[in-house]
Amino acid sequence: MKVELEELIDKLSSGHKISDLLPKAILIAKKLNQKELIKWLKLELHGYFSTNPEMTDKDEVPQYRTVAGIYYDKFGNPLILNDPKYSFINETRLRNSISEIEALGKESTGFIQIINYDASYLLKQYFNIEIQCFKFPVAALKNILDRVRMETLERMLSLEIAASSQNTPKSKKAFIGNLNALIIENRLKEALELAEHETQDDSKLEKEVILQKARLNELERQERLGTAKPEEIEIQKIKIRAAILELGDHLSK
Repeated sequence: MKVELEELIDKLSSGHKISDLLPKAILIAKKLNQKELIKWLKLELHGYFSTNPEMTDKDEVPQYRTVAGIYYDKFGNPLILNDPKYSFINETRLRNSISEIEALGKESTGFIQIINYDASYLLKQYFNIEIQCFKFPVAALKNILDRVRMETLERMLSLEIAASSQNTPKSKKAFIGNLNALIIENRLKEALELAEHETQDDSKLEKEVILQKARLNELERQERLGTAKPEEIEIQKIKIRAAILELGDHLSK
């Protein structure tokens, strides 16, 4: 199980198609009896539709699937709503499966056009406005894909932390417990300082700690200067978290 988790985390961090990795994540979640995680992964994999057995009346399409755009009528005229209290009308949450979102992003450039039947009905009923389609920038799809990738990574890392804690010798449990707590709280500098203290008798592991500290410092510099996108920085930080976990695994033996 540990090897499977490590391989999946590595692929999630390396830009593999998220639609190819979700089935593997579901398999791992099933083996670990993570029912809530299985449900979320299946909703992302197959879409937030009533035809998906995981979708119930109590479930909502997550907010991170929201895209902002403009509705158009059959003549191509945009629906412009200047009143702030109606700003929500120019947004919609995509129910599509992850593979469909990937395909839309790959095939389209500029803007994507979809038909939102629910919105069409509501606008006709409450505003007496007939609309034909909804258009939004293709870049919004990347935000959804990045969010699902990061969320899956976070959850897999949490499973790896739990798995590594179970097999830790008693003499190392306090160290691993403190290290995992720092990782979960995203206090990566402190986690690396703790790991560095434990690697003083192992030059190879000590070099790895120094490397990760340098990577973290560079990310923080980019964050301050705004020279990298927030989602790219977050993915790199998740990679550092995975590296610290691997260090902790070596140090716990």
